[in-house]
Amino acid sequence: QEPTSQPSTQAPTMSNWPTLSPTQMASNPPTMSLQPTTRDWAQERDALIALYHATNGDDWYDNTDWLNDDVSFCDGWLGVKCNANDDVTTIDLHQRNLQGSLPSELGIFRNLNGLYLENNLLSGTIPSELGLLTQLQDLFLFGNVLTGSIPTELGLLNNFQKLYLQENMLTGTMPDQVCALRDVQGSGDLVVDCGEVQCGSECCTQCCLDGGACYWT
Repeated sequence: QEPTSQPSTQAPTMSNWPTLSPTQMASNPPTMSLQPTTRDWAQERDALIALYHATNGDDWYDNTDWLNDDVSFCDGWLGVKCNANDDVTTIDLHQRNLQGSLPSELGIFRNLNGLYLENNLLSGTIPSELGLLTQLQDLFLFGNVLTGSIPTELGLLNNFQKLYLQENMLTGTMPDQVCALRDVQGSGDLVVDCGEVQCGSECCTQCCLDGGACYWT
């Protein structure tokens, strides 16, 4: 998919955000002062239920077996994939008519590799708790109506490969902490609406304009 265009409710905070350059950030990684409680199967199920209710799951285009007590979320909840230990590794609900805001409970999925929520009607801000998803490689939030600034806590996603935030209503400046991920990785694809979010070519790999046209920086 290429771009075309129970945890605490308290937001996590960074203990050593900058003033550090991207190179210094690579050798002085930030830490979270708030960590989620010990994750278990029931907590992951509760977090999925929170996502369902927060995004008006009854009106999704397809919510097959979600909230079905007779079906394990690993075995039947559409768009959810797990590993051999029944840890959620993928949540793929793109183009499902999700409406509402993203819940902070998403931060509980410590083994999540991919979160694909693009092309929906998600609103509100990006939860800072997404920074707790330290195994996350792909974060696809493009094609929604998200607002506010990009959380500095996303700078904890040290395994990121694709971070697609374009075609939203985000504003501000891409945090140095997020830009530093590319310095650490030496690669990675980072895409935003550069008309609304300031992001230089040394940070973002693609910039998108109103109307969905994107270009390489």
